[in-house]
Amino acid sequence: MNKITDVINNNIGNTAISNYISLEKKWRSSVAKKIGDNTTPIKINDKLVLTVLVHDNLWLHELGYMKEEIIEMLRKSDIFIMDLKFKYSPQKEILKERPKFDENPITQEIENEIYYSTLKFKSEPFYNELNSALRKYFTRYTLADYKSRNKL
Repeated sequence: MNKITDVINNNIGNTAISNYISLEKKWRSSVAKKIGDNTTPIKINDKLVLTVLVHDNLWLHELGYMKEEIIEMLRKSDIFIMDLKFKYSPQKEILKERPKFDENPITQEIENEIYYSTLKFKSEPFYNELNSALRKYFTRYTLADYKSRNKL
């Protein structure tokens, strides 16, 4: 089995994806571990300004004071930039805190409900979309929830 980086390098070459992977690796190796854990470099624009997402407000403030020092560290690692732009993005925190759902099994009774709910739709693309949506719904909710929400 091939590594994803090998597939990208062999099939894509020097494109945006491989450039981003290279930037990410150089960023992580250039800055301290705590900085790397709380940030994500996203792009270098035409004016050689590196934009970095910062996932913590305190780090955003602190990195503003460390900007020149970080630019020097990056230049030593062959990332030639003129400036750094930090943006707050709590994305990593949100992903860590997303609740996990216990998936409910699809029983025969639920299969029947899905069948009868989608039977009246003749258009195949719509039928398939609705069938898929109902299956996803029933992995999180019960048949009783569905029936109580769909009373006419």
